[in-house]
Amino acid sequence: MEISCILDLNKNSMAEFTNKSFEYTDIVEGIEYKIKVLIVSAPDDIQISNVDTQEAKGFIFNIAVSTEPRISNDYFDTAKQYVYVFGREGEHKFGYLENGNLVETTENRFIQLLTVHTQEILMIAGNEGHFYL
Repeated sequence: MEISCILDLNKNSMAEFTNKSFEYTDIVEGIEYKIKVLIVSAPDDIQISNVDTQEAKGFIFNIAVSTEPRISNDYFDTAKQYVYVFGREGEHKFGYLENGNLVETTENRFIQLLTVHTQEILMIAGNEGHFYL
């Protein structure tokens, strides 16, 4: 199982670049899934129409997710490139970009657990590492 994410690291001028990953297992409808997640800093020049990217600069992350076996798109579409905005006062956003807008994902238990784990990993000191949950 691989996570592939195409990023142009030269476009990111942030002094501190985040590159973290984590793995965990989840059971959905009686099936155990191994989930791998890659979190990398979004480029400083990312444009998201419905997010104040200047205020959130440095707190926007690209997220790639893979599952083994592949989970149904009814729960989560692993083919999409996701974005996590680490907001102030608990106003975090998780979704994917479509026509320059952040489309927040429909909440289900799988996505709730994924976003909680993403937040936990981002709060761990340091800018890189691989974690097992």
